[in-house]
Amino acid sequence: MKLAFSQILDRLYPDIIQYKQEIASQSSIEDNDIPFNTLYQNMISQFTTEKNFVSLILHIDGVSLCKSSKLMLWLLSGAFVELPPHLRYQRSNMILLSIWIGYQEPIPKAWLSSCVDRLNRLKTEGILLSDGSKCQVLFYGIIGDCPALKVILEFIGHTGYHCCFYCYIHGIHVGGRGGKRQYYFENRIQL
Repeated sequence: MKLAFSQILDRLYPDIIQYKQEIASQSSIEDNDIPFNTLYQNMISQFTTEKNFVSLILHIDGVSLCKSSKLMLWLLSGAFVELPPHLRYQRSNMILLSIWIGYQEPIPKAWLSSCVDRLNRLKTEGILLSDGSKCQVLFYGIIGDCPALKVILEFIGHTGYHCCFYCYIHGIHVGGRGGKRQYYFENRIQL
């Protein structure tokens, strides 16, 4: 994994440096992009010990491989936040971290434990670039659709009565058999 990271970073580092300069000067047209937001700025000020760093946003998703069977492919990949948006999500600029192929949803601990261990080592040790400099690695967050997030958070289902991992609003079944769940907004009282 370290080799893949260092090769991708060596190739992309000029673009990363240029976008970091735009971020620092706040001169980009993309001012609503991740690096211009408060959460990212707080993460950088709190966790970076070196000027030389990159942060990853992780992506998780599953897809059916064919219609005739229930064979599925699940991917965990990462994108460098410090790349401009038009480069960030190009396949050649993302790093593939882990794959699961099976007829059932993955078991998160079996699928991701070794990958998470390696990512933690990267975060602790950093990455050595070809010019001899060390690059610190941070993780911004994880993105996925509801079924994918349900898998890694080990929820029973994304259509259940308590399926929101943020607000804990109780769902209401609507429409009888074959109906759906609806989650009505609640303005909670803070004591």
